[in-house]
Amino acid sequence: MNFRDIAKNSLIQSAFFIYLTYVIVSLFSSVVAEVYYFQFIFQFILDLKFLVVILYCAIQPVTHFNIQRLEKTFIFIMLINIPFVFWQFAGSSSYDFVFATSQHLALLYTSWGGEYARAVGIFWHPG
Repeated sequence: MNFRDIAKNSLIQSAFFIYLTYVIVSLFSSVVAEVYYFQFIFQFILDLKFLVVILYCAIQPVTHFNIQRLEKTFIFIMLINIPFVFWQFAGSSSYDFVFATSQHLALLYTSWGGEYARAVGIFWHPG
């Protein structure tokens, strides 16, 4: 499958349309909210990571080796991250001390009033 076949795929076209709509709304909200330049650039770079991942996955041939490599990478990340998530929930004060600048300190709020901690583990940002 080459790039032209991928570009003609209606599912991929829809995904890019949704992604571009998201980026445009993000840019518009940054302009309207009058955020600082650094915040704007930081959020824009975070938004671009999805595009990089989508493009990388779209051009990779689906082979047994690539699937095995993806599975091993996922298992490796989970084996490293799961103990840190347990540490975050079991010993939150020591975790908060070590990762004091992380985004895990912000809670997730539900519409029915629930508050949940972000299970970020070793990652700075859960997104």
